[in-house]
Parts: sequence; C-alpha cells; structure tokens
Amino acid sequence: MRTQSEGNAIKERKGNKKKGNESDRIETFGTHSQTFFSVQTKYANETPCKVYKDGFKEYSDTKLLGTWFKKQYLAELFWKENSGKMFNEHSHVSNVILKYNNG
Repeated sequence: MRTQSEGNAIKERKGNKKKGNESDRIETFGTHSQTFFSVQTKYANETPCKVYKDGFKEYSDTKLLGTWFKKQYLAELFWKENSGKMFNEHSHVSNVILKYNNG
C-alpha cells in the first residue's frame, strides 16, 4: 500500500510532461504589446499566429501576400476594432482588410 507522499510524487511526475513553450507552438510577429490578434489554423500542419501591432506589416507580407490598407487611418480603425480578436484563418484577416479598404 502506498503512503500519501508516494501518491503525491506519482501525480507530480505525471503532471510534469513537457509540452513545449508557447513560442514553439505559435508563430509570433512583432514584439509583445497589449495590441494583438491571433490566427487559428485550419489544418494540423500549420502553425497558429499571434500578430502584434508593430509586426503587422511583416505578417501581411508573409501570410497575406502584401495585402495592406489604402490609408493609415484604416489600419488604426482595424486595430481599434479587432485588438484581441481570434481569426479563423489567414484568409479571414485578408477579407477583413479588404472590407475596410472597400468600405
């Protein structure tokens, strides 16, 4: 029969499995600030993204084939309305940008 401390030690070992850092599982664009949005992946082999405001241009060039805003105030409006939002995929972000540009 196990003592209480042996049982706790077994539970601790089971709970200490390495899952990897967040940076290993999420591609990050920009530096850590309070203004960001996230992009989930549609397929298992893709890496989810976290995009900070200062890394948005790099993200756009890398994932959205350069889709960008016609005017600077549209980019500010985008960040005001979508900060902290979780997008389903990269094409969803692109469609939202096009909506701001056309709208």
